[in-house]
Amino acid sequence: MAKPYIVGINGSPRRRGNTYKLVEMFLDSCSLKGADKEIISIVDYDIRYCTGCGECFIKGKCPLKDDVSLIHKKLFQADGIVFGAPSYECHVPAQTKTFFDRSAFIIHRPQLIGKCAVALAVEAAIGADKTSEYIVGCLTVMGATPIGTLTATAYGPHIFPDEERVKKDIEMLSQKFIGEVIDEKITHKRAESFKPPEELRKVMKSVGRYLKSDYDFWKQRGWLEEIEVEKKEEKVAPEFTTVRSLVQNMPYAFKPENAKGIDAVIQFIVSDEGFQGYLSIKDCKCEFFEGEAESPTVRIVTPSKIWLGIVRGEINPVTAMMTRKYTVKGSWRILTRFDKMF
Repeated sequence: MAKPYIVGINGSPRRRGNTYKLVEMFLDSCSLKGADKEIISIVDYDIRYCTGCGECFIKGKCPLKDDVSLIHKKLFQADGIVFGAPSYECHVPAQTKTFFDRSAFIIHRPQLIGKCAVALAVEAAIGADKTSEYIVGCLTVMGATPIGTLTATAYGPHIFPDEERVKKDIEMLSQKFIGEVIDEKITHKRAESFKPPEELRKVMKSVGRYLKSDYDFWKQRGWLEEIEVEKKEEKVAPEFTTVRSLVQNMPYAFKPENAKGIDAVIQFIVSDEGFQGYLSIKDCKCEFFEGEAESPTVRIVTPSKIWLGIVRGEINPVTAMMTRKYTVKGSWRILTRFDKMF
């Protein structure tokens, strides 16, 4: 059996600061236990901010041209991942957050399955616990198996006032980590028994059919069968040629049994029709009103042809929203319930 390959990620903006030192110490301990190691610093890579375009979910590829895929490749190749970051205001620094933002498709389409992960965090006084929990949380929803977290306090360059305790913690956690990595390489039990977390199941159940690459990924793995993603049905009768007529008639198609617990006001503004109107859903009743609501739960501003195209199933609502063909402000998740309520 080949040696375990462990990748260490330094998520600090400082190339050789305290986070780098802590990750290095952990990898050195892993190396003494028979693992091959590599450490990289995020700051050495060109990683642009996520623009929220959603193409990675729909088309399967990010349109931004930079180095983020090089780090992803390292994670995909690794048997184990040691990810460290300093606490900046009780969270990860901007560089690490940007990396995780740009890795959202690995959360929607888990690709670290079977890989063991450890999160490390350094603080000057507070915040390391929350920082390490965030890191291990991200890696977990990407499919990795969390083995543990480790935190340390540092007051200056490579000065850990409780260094002996830190070294003991590293020895204990690295021993467990390498043991789990080797066990997985032999048995593949975690990879074979992996199930997507409940949070992802909810996402795919509500909007999965609009995210083509995510949907295809889940379908290939048989995960869709468990959550029974509903097929989109055509809801608009041919006589509805305006959003006004559509919205006015929605109360007649309302299914109160599917609106339990819903208390919402959905405002529609359609400039090319000169239409402003809203639906009020409360106590399992739906009413239509002309004009503009005082405090709508969600506000939809759309050209007529875009909204009618969405309702007819001719236009992908997620793609249209992300390309700004229409806008939604407020609690847009209420829209994911429309298929059941109308």
